[in-house]
Amino acid sequence: MGATAIIISILAIVISLVAIKISPGTLKRINRKPAPTEISEANEIHTTEESARERPWTDYSLLEQIIAAQVILGEENVFGPREVKKIIFGDGISGGLDGFPLIPFDREELKRAKELGQYLIFRFDKDEDGQILSIDRIIKRFKTHGFDLLRVMLERTSFKKEKFYLEDASTFGWALCGKEFIEGSRNRGYSVETDCLYDYAVSKVFQGLKCSDEYGSAIGDCFQSLMNSSSDEELFHLKFNQLFRRSPVEAFYDLLIYYYRNPDPLPYGQGFRTNALDFEGKNVYLSFNNDGEIQLDSRPLDSSLFNLGVIFSRRG
Repeated sequence: MGATAIIISILAIVISLVAIKISPGTLKRINRKPAPTEISEANEIHTTEESARERPWTDYSLLEQIIAAQVILGEENVFGPREVKKIIFGDGISGGLDGFPLIPFDREELKRAKELGQYLIFRFDKDEDGQILSIDRIIKRFKTHGFDLLRVMLERTSFKKEKFYLEDASTFGWALCGKEFIEGSRNRGYSVETDCLYDYAVSKVFQGLKCSDEYGSAIGDCFQSLMNSSSDEELFHLKFNQLFRRSPVEAFYDLLIYYYRNPDPLPYGQGFRTNALDFEGKNVYLSFNNDGEIQLDSRPLDSSLFNLGVIFSRRG
């Protein structure tokens, strides 16, 4: 082969190499952070924002949805079934994602949750022995697995006889939870809190997004009750407050799971009301006191307390 032919061959090889480009999607896959332990077996699945837009959200497997949720919310704000299992039940518990429901919040809802500083969490209602995951059971589970960060203070020892402590469990499924108090809700009575919660739901959470019939009806009923100056007791029993305020066990569950990864689940000394009453008819609330303890206590609905406010939450 002559010198000219050799030079031409070399130029052809160089041109072909230059013509090979890495697409933006490939670059994102290369630069993507490794999946967390919960979904480490999914390393071969490459979920990018571009590909997610090409397929309907409901066509995704749960594994793909979790990865996409991590991209949107950040890995630190997604607590999926397998990770929660390990936190509550211990490292020895294994298993895939079969039998767990898909994430009921679509991409737009997750993006809105990101804007509002919310996190996504999966709640179990029972442990691996089929026992109800009540507050009492959760505390025992954590102590069994040596979770030395768990410190719980019950202001009223009578709470240990309450249904919300012994029998109630979280609803099995996904939930979105806020981290911050709704603006204007701290140190207010129940009616003002409900007004703040209503404004937040309408102007922040669901603004411009589709709302389920259940949520739409609850929001409408709440508006009418606020316009009619309903009493605190009447507002408490509205489906609106039952949907968008957590039960004691849900609040307790969420705080513990979030606390496991984040050392400060709430600013010290601050707390929020739940959707339950104790046997005296007082509203149960949870707070994180100055000693780093999760505190359960209750107050009358018409009373206010410094640094007690509303934190939004909703189930799927």
